[in-house]
Amino acid sequence: MQDMYTVMIVDDEKAIRDSLPAVINFEMYGFRVCQTARNGQDALEKIRQQHPDVLLLDIRMPILDGLGLLKELSEQMKEYHPFVIMLSGYSDFEYARTAIRYGVKAYLTKPLDEDELIKELEELREELDKHHAYRANEKLLMQADVVKNMLYSEKPGMRDLMKGTFLMHCVILKDESWREQKDPYEAVRSCIEMELESEQCVFVRSRGCVLTYLVAENCLNAYQSSVSLLGRHLRHRMKSQGISCAILLDEHIFDLSANQFRSEYDSHLYELMTRVFWSEEKVVSDLKVSEQEQFLEQEKEGFEAIRAAFSQNDKEAAVHSMEALISQAVQKKLNIVMIQELNYRFFYLLQDLLQKAQNTQVSLTTFDWRESTWYMRHEEWEKAVKHQFLMAADCLTTGNVDEQGTASQILSYIKKHFKEPLLAKEVAAHFFISPVYVGRVIQQASGETFKQYVNRLKMEEAKQLLSSSDQLVYEIAEELGFKDSKYFISRFTEEIGMSPAEYRRKKGN
Repeated sequence: MQDMYTVMIVDDEKAIRDSLPAVINFEMYGFRVCQTARNGQDALEKIRQQHPDVLLLDIRMPILDGLGLLKELSEQMKEYHPFVIMLSGYSDFEYARTAIRYGVKAYLTKPLDEDELIKELEELREELDKHHAYRANEKLLMQADVVKNMLYSEKPGMRDLMKGTFLMHCVILKDESWREQKDPYEAVRSCIEMELESEQCVFVRSRGCVLTYLVAENCLNAYQSSVSLLGRHLRHRMKSQGISCAILLDEHIFDLSANQFRSEYDSHLYELMTRVFWSEEKVVSDLKVSEQEQFLEQEKEGFEAIRAAFSQNDKEAAVHSMEALISQAVQKKLNIVMIQELNYRFFYLLQDLLQKAQNTQVSLTTFDWRESTWYMRHEEWEKAVKHQFLMAADCLTTGNVDEQGTASQILSYIKKHFKEPLLAKEVAAHFFISPVYVGRVIQQASGETFKQYVNRLKMEEAKQLLSSSDQLVYEIAEELGFKDSKYFISRFTEEIGMSPAEYRRKKGN
């Protein structure tokens, strides 16, 4: 929505030109009088300079009348379409009909009724707001397409089209609160769309755990012209909705040298993500790109020591070398790009060793944010890397993982999350093991398949809720993760031998 729209008063009566701005508080209704003109010819010259949004236009004037002015505008300025309110001392049907042909919004007779004019101004303001928002959204969508093209092939002049915009990255963080969200991507997008108008912010792309938006600078008017305040506001709104997300704001990405956009885009994003990785920051806007090259001393020797330790079946020595490499990474606070490279070094080393040992119990992951729904910060990353390494180390040195300990953790995890949509591959990914192994654990513990076990937990909880609460059947179905209450009733009836309503009545007796 624009702050103030411009009005030009075109009338041969000086009293009208002088009195209208004094009598009508235009600014109260979102307008300001930018110019006045004494006839159509005078107005034509001033319109070329001012391009007012609204014309208050008298019909009968010397030299060039109101309808003549509209005819000239339609021929000379075909791209210019002001909103017009015609003023006349006569209620002339032929004039009104011609005026309508030129798209005039209203036809008011003199002497003007102030309330009538104010009503027209209020309606025009609403229509102008919609028109302005539509045009702004069109422009921003065009600019978002330019960004997408620049990521793959920047051409001269592209950055000039991006004036008045900046990039915002929403990074989905790994957090237990997300268990309440069925689709984290949709949750983030819905929140952004709720807080920012379509002419202020448009979606550009998503990659892994990062959703990128193009934002118009004028949206900062509501945030004291501060990207940091905007980021904190969005972060607060997301947190209140159970969305765990970091907001990264890049104001200067379009200010830099041409023909290197993709590399600048990546380096800016990685630097911002590195800040989030090593700290508790959830809103980052002050970008500081480091030119210093980062590396780990003795990295090659460290991985060779791990391989040598496993060749001698020395788990303790292998773990010690792994922890030394991670300790160096933590101490240096490596850029996320280097962390990613370290992840892949561990992955390929362990995968190679497991394949040579023909062991398929452990399912390895690369912890790549470009492919993951969640972004792990350094504490979570250390824990995940060490856990996966220890699982692989058990297999490589003993031939098996810790069956009893892992099985207990798997069963505990399922009992905690069975109300949510849960798949064996998701549980396997959480523990860095294969889905087949998860299924074997469930089979040994309960004699059931994974799906049967989860369904039984749901039915037992349903019976408990039907017996001890006054929740409606559809509410119980939703709580247990059933999208359709009819399907829940069908499953319950099949498993228990009676409908939920019958079971509740029976338990009530």
